[in-house]
Amino acid sequence: MLSEIRDLLPWGIEHRRHLHRYPELGRQEFKTSTYCHEQMAALGYDIRSSFETGLVADLTVPGATRTIAFRADMDALPAQELGDATYKSCHDGVAHLCGHDVHMSIALTAACYLAGKRDQLTSNIRFIFQPDEEGVGGAQGMIADGVMDGVDEIYALHNDPSLEVGQIRLKTGIMSAALTQFELKITGKSAHGTTPHQGLDALSESVRIYQQLDHIRMRKISPFSPALLMIGELKAGEACNIIAPEANLTGTVRSFDNTVQETLLREIRSLLQESEQRGFGIEFTTGGCPAIHNSEYAVSRVMKAGRAVLASENIITMPEPWPASEDFSDFTAVQQGALFLLGSGNASKGINQPLHANPFDVDEDCIAYGAAIFAQLAMS
Repeated sequence: MLSEIRDLLPWGIEHRRHLHRYPELGRQEFKTSTYCHEQMAALGYDIRSSFETGLVADLTVPGATRTIAFRADMDALPAQELGDATYKSCHDGVAHLCGHDVHMSIALTAACYLAGKRDQLTSNIRFIFQPDEEGVGGAQGMIADGVMDGVDEIYALHNDPSLEVGQIRLKTGIMSAALTQFELKITGKSAHGTTPHQGLDALSESVRIYQQLDHIRMRKISPFSPALLMIGELKAGEACNIIAPEANLTGTVRSFDNTVQETLLREIRSLLQESEQRGFGIEFTTGGCPAIHNSEYAVSRVMKAGRAVLASENIITMPEPWPASEDFSDFTAVQQGALFLLGSGNASKGINQPLHANPFDVDEDCIAYGAAIFAQLAMS
């Protein structure tokens, strides 16, 4: 199978480079979605739109009673791409620095192969092209629109440049961190710097909250339960002699345990109630995704598919979860499935930049390996 899919690799690379040149942000993947729609329709898949820019492509097999789904994310990141690749982003301030262009090209390549093997399939096949993985709500929106209806198992991959091309890694159970992104608006009262008693300093209160957040993690969470609580952005103030009337903070909470996640968020809300008692207005909004749960059955299927494609020593069982977060977890909360990490690095070629690095690139041979594992899962 791998040799047959390698014959499709130039086709897959062509699609990857096109998608890389024309990246789009979450829920703005209009041209990306249209491009994937056109390719999948040409292969004979039945297409329907789903949740803003998403799409679902089905290959229905006569007599099949099961459906196997594969998810590919479509969105890019808000960054000006550096480097001098011939397929560098043509869109100012937007770039595929996480490899979602690779994920889409793997799905397209697997779909092309499977379309030619339709008479050998015993399960229906569904490809889900998802918007807004980097943001909040892309997976949830598609699930609410019914994309998981009738699905019996679902799979996804994420390229991993810290792994050499030709390797995969995964684990059973908790595969990734749960993520909560939050935005906090603190409203105080403006006053002249010479009369601070007449104001309510939102900047000062934001600093107090910032300092107390680390105290929450240290004092409320067991040292044996990994957790991250960080502020990535703080904006406040108008001038050097004006008491700040407003402060805005954004941050993230990550852990591998839903109970830990709930404890952290409960303690943050308790801290914010103190601010309200001090007279400040508080607006606290959250969004995110739980940890991915890889089912034992789905992991065993990926392992078996991997052994049909890779050398056994290149199938790595992870001792600990992946510290990143991925809203594929919303799909595995609905139906059994698994996400695995696909090697996309090649240290000998200098291709080993971490995800979200700038510039970012992959060894494009990973397209063949990813597509072959997807195809093996579909046909076994």
